[in-house]
Amino acid sequence: MAERVAEVIREVAPQSVVTHWRRSGHPDHRNTAQLAERARTMAHPDLPLFHAENREDAEGFTPDRYLPVSEKYIDYYTELMTKHGRASGSERACALAVP
Repeated sequence: MAERVAEVIREVAPQSVVTHWRRSGHPDHRNTAQLAERARTMAHPDLPLFHAENREDAEGFTPDRYLPVSEKYIDYYTELMTKHGRASGSERACALAVP
């Protein structure tokens, strides 16, 4: 699997890789972080890799970089949550799907 992800990294040529915190409380998040780290190393060891904050990943997570979030991003998600809220009878809501 790491080789497949490494192929995507080579093909897309991103400026960086962002993944889950490696010490997340969620096993899928930990596995994703390990996979991303391995694939990045295989594809381009010097490519910057960042672990993103997540409320369930807070233990041991100490940010050392901050990236600005554009108004467009905030506006998009605020509008989306407001739309879902109207559909659910609340002010704002997240939409979920059961597999």
